[in-house]
Amino acid sequence: MAQTEGTTMGTAENLKSRLTRYAFNLAPVFRATGAWITHISVDLQLVKLKLPLMLKTKNPMGTMCGGNMYSAVHGIYLVMLMKNLGPDYLCLDRLSTIKFLKPGKGTLFAQFELTQREIQAVKAAIAENGRTDRQYLVELKDANGVICGEVTCTVHVRLKAG
Repeated sequence: MAQTEGTTMGTAENLKSRLTRYAFNLAPVFRATGAWITHISVDLQLVKLKLPLMLKTKNPMGTMCGGNMYSAVHGIYLVMLMKNLGPDYLCLDRLSTIKFLKPGKGTLFAQFELTQREIQAVKAAIAENGRTDRQYLVELKDANGVICGEVTCTVHVRLKAG
């Protein structure tokens, strides 16, 4: 499948991306969030996850715990950038904020997408300034598409030192 400017190359999974998804889901730090990665594209430019409402993700009010919402999406764009930029780049979490919009009364879903245009923009900003901070908005939606929370993730990227 040919890649067009501003879009991801392929949304299908292959054996390698499926194994990456399994490894991610089995990692104790991610598993503790209660979330599950449901899809990783071959080029790691599209990731989808679901966060089910269950005993370990409920708050005392019976709705989705904000900490689980935050931790489920934290670090995904960082990993996507690391894999797409390559070993010469250092990616670090700089800042993340969460905005609660509606109570999550069921399973929540999130989608993360990096376009080829964004990857080139990151490289260009680093070539010009030596470093860049990139902000990505993640919407946590219920099954009806209602946005229950928004997480803004800021990732710091620069070239690795010699």
